[in-house]
Amino acid sequence: SHRDIFKQLEDSREEAVFLHINSPGGSADASELLYQAIERLAEKKPVIALLGEVAASGGYYAASAAHRIYGAGSTITGSIGVVMMRPNFKGLYKHSRVKKERIAFDRTRDLFSDADDLSRPARDLVDRHLKESYQTFLERVARGRNAQIRQVERVAEGRIWSGIRFAGLGMIDGVMDFVDALDEYRAVAGYREHQEFSVFFYPAVKADVRSVVSPRLPIPGLSAVERLLPLAGLFTERRAAVYAFDPVAASIRN
Repeated sequence: SHRDIFKQLEDSREEAVFLHINSPGGSADASELLYQAIERLAEKKPVIALLGEVAASGGYYAASAAHRIYGAGSTITGSIGVVMMRPNFKGLYKHSRVKKERIAFDRTRDLFSDADDLSRPARDLVDRHLKESYQTFLERVARGRNAQIRQVERVAEGRIWSGIRFAGLGMIDGVMDFVDALDEYRAVAGYREHQEFSVFFYPAVKADVRSVVSPRLPIPGLSAVERLLPLAGLFTERRAAVYAFDPVAASIRN
């Protein structure tokens, strides 16, 4: 499960963790649990989030716990907001001459009914829950971005952004791929320019390596095969981990 992997990474020899996040999001509760797990890991070692093609809503929520966030210029991200969908088949039942009778003991129980509109008490309950979840989302992002909540609100309300626009707004730290992010870490951590790293993928690579690293690997003089060797863990001096991560797949059920 993702909890086991995070625990292994907390206790591992890897000195830095790169989280590859490719997800349109998930439930608010699952996103919060994942945020907490990443936050605990970030207390032990540097965590860098690498956004994939899509890292929106719960995907960006989870990334907010990392020390740094990078993505592609075309990454679809943002969607800082909370939404709830509820089916209402009232018209269908009427057309089909099907009658559903609800027997309940609380005025908010119609929240689970698909045969009628929400009652006022049920709608008020949902509104309170969504507002609380949204406020928590804003607080998590503000904390991770070292920003004021009002600053986050300006880009929130569920709006979608490209990676390059979000970088311009300071909501991600730059537009770069894995190799560039590793170079950035190498410089910030004080290593020499050509310091080599062992790179390990957790779990066993479920995503195509190309989804983590752009086709352009800025390592001159290497063949296409040789360019992939560092990603197979053949660097020998320092250790870093890449965790391919999807908040939808790694949800509460794990």
